[in-house]
Amino acid sequence: MTGLAYVRGLGALSPKLVAKMLTRPPRVAAVFAQGGHFLSTTMFERRLRTAPFRRRISRFFSVLDPLPVLVDQLNAFRPAMLGTYASALSALTEEQEAGRLHIAPLVITSSGELLTPATQHRAETAFRCLVTQSYAASEAMPLALPCRRGQLHIHSDWFLTEPVDAAGQPVPPGSRSPALLVTNLANYVQPIIRYQLGASVVVSKEPCECGSPLKTISVEGRTDEILRVQSSDGGDVELQQYGGDVVLLPMAIATRVEEIPGVRRYQVLQTAKDALTVRLENNPGTDRNEVWLRVREGLTDFLRTRDVTGVALHLAAELPQADPGSGKLRHVLRMLPIGPEDHAGQAPSS
Repeated sequence: MTGLAYVRGLGALSPKLVAKMLTRPPRVAAVFAQGGHFLSTTMFERRLRTAPFRRRISRFFSVLDPLPVLVDQLNAFRPAMLGTYASALSALTEEQEAGRLHIAPLVITSSGELLTPATQHRAETAFRCLVTQSYAASEAMPLALPCRRGQLHIHSDWFLTEPVDAAGQPVPPGSRSPALLVTNLANYVQPIIRYQLGASVVVSKEPCECGSPLKTISVEGRTDEILRVQSSDGGDVELQQYGGDVVLLPMAIATRVEEIPGVRRYQVLQTAKDALTVRLENNPGTDRNEVWLRVREGLTDFLRTRDVTGVALHLAAELPQADPGSGKLRHVLRMLPIGPEDHAGQAPSS
């Protein structure tokens, strides 16, 4: 997986950019969720163990840390290359625009979440560098990497992919499928055969202009949202961002909830500036109230580490609900009512 990522990942870089990278200290910063089942963590740690010299040039920063902490760490490290989630990139872009973050990476790679063209363009403008995305899952990594034209190419010589509809029937190239079956041809330790990924995809029926024989794919991944809540009175001023708000990254919230025993599915909704509502589906054989108490305790502790103590936590009567358009389950989203500051006629975020 490491060789595949390095060899084909270079396809997105121009010779001029590669030459420029050789003039900079090769510092690589990875800003992802730490611990748990995340493959990014285990792969990063394995690389450090097999080649200890990388510790001088590669650093793993936890997206679970408060945003001001991440900003200070990245400012001190000054990476030439940065990899993170799209939501974290969006927050870091705002920090760069505000002048709190002042780094100059040459390449930023986004993975794990949907990178919208607007977020990509804004990041490229703020950081003045190339911003690319990859498509990967713990079961198939890297499943697709970008070419120099920005198109994601499926590594069909390493993974078999089958776009399917809700009934499991094949979806032809050029049409959007609600799911993707993947078979890992390189994993001999734990065979993964026709494993269903929840991403909605379109496999192109036309060849890419870059000349690669590998098919291209467009992906509708996770679209969780950044939450902003009010910092506690008298709290650390360094934790107060965006006019007094504290930024809560969706991957940090999701990681905290999904690791709690008994949680099967969930959604964390911001229903007010000072209120979060959780839609919870517990595992069979567990007590829903006991699971909710653990979830509430975990979220309370999470908020406390960010100097937030005035946010009410509620358990919703309804179960988690998939997005009616994409059919995907979004885990963290804003459902705030329209306020006086909103534009007339604007619908609430949902």
